[in-house]
Amino acid sequence: MPEDADCMAKWNRKLTEAVRRYGNGGTFWTQNPDLPVMPIETWQIWNEPNAKWFAVQPIVPKRYADLLIESSKTIRSIDSEAKVMLAGIFPSPDDDEGMPGATYLSKLYKIDGFRQSFDSLAAHPYAANFEASVDHLVDIREVMRLAGDGDKGLYVTEIGWGSGSGNAFLKGSESAQASQMRSALNYLVGARHRLNLRKVYWFSWKDVRKSVPTCSFCYSVGLFEAGSGLKPKKAWSTFKSFS
Repeated sequence: MPEDADCMAKWNRKLTEAVRRYGNGGTFWTQNPDLPVMPIETWQIWNEPNAKWFAVQPIVPKRYADLLIESSKTIRSIDSEAKVMLAGIFPSPDDDEGMPGATYLSKLYKIDGFRQSFDSLAAHPYAANFEASVDHLVDIREVMRLAGDGDKGLYVTEIGWGSGSGNAFLKGSESAQASQMRSALNYLVGARHRLNLRKVYWFSWKDVRKSVPTCSFCYSVGLFEAGSGLKPKKAWSTFKSFS
């Protein structure tokens, strides 16, 4: 995350280039008339800013608020039709790894200009089970409601459980992974109006090879096995049943 004025300026230059090229009316679309015009219409700023993996230590909400506000100004000045989405909030990092998601969001809402700088909010409700994931979404929605932002849409831009074993995010088998997915998606579909939930994205579509350094559950969280082919896991059939 940008730490100073120089970093913020470099970030803004990069963001400006991206919006001008890939946003509404972007140069990429005019330079490639044979391609379907599919501009980026929503820009999500950063990722899990309340966790140490993606933020400067210590976790200070104002750092992210400044980034979001500045980014929103840049995007909207170039593409007035563009929407801005908040970074996916992680629910409950350990005390030495970040700040609880609902607490972090509450602090963000106290910063001038924050509320006006985004159009929708995102969450990454990773948890040992879908009940805990739901609790996080309910907490996030309540913070939004209390801040007067209840009308804004809520997006689950990451959620998932692996079929491997070794920690709480890994369910131990393909069948258990598929069962956890079914329970979570059944609830989220049923609660979509109450939570003003717009979309849910499963993370991720394919397992990662064991030789690649990545997160502990990324090796088995996919809908397909790792490798050059696309060998579906049991979760793929479950996923398709919700389409």
